[in-house]
Amino acid sequence: METKNYRLFVEDMLEAMDKVERYVGGLSYETVAKNRVLVDEVIGNLETLGEASENIPEEVREKYPDIPWKRMIELKDTDDLGMIWEIITKSLPETKPKIIAMLKSIIAEK
Repeated sequence: METKNYRLFVEDMLEAMDKVERYVGGLSYETVAKNRVLVDEVIGNLETLGEASENIPEEVREKYPDIPWKRMIELKDTDDLGMIWEIITKSLPETKPKIIAMLKSIIAEK
């Protein structure tokens, strides 16, 4: 796959992460759990993140072993609110800087 093609998936990943941060930033678990529309939006963006991750070629994923690819791909099938809360409060903040570094590396390869 050409660099420009999978770069779009990396950008989709970051956009989904940004949206989740904007939607739930500063909110408590209880507030999020009570708002089904918000939960649906978060789940939709986690699905986008999982699908975009799955579309990154294996040989590219191997260059970035510190990114939890398998877990990210599994996001497209996640609907447990407790697990989602763990993802958005712990996993995404830990993973996002790695995805940003990956995108910078891809851009530099041009």
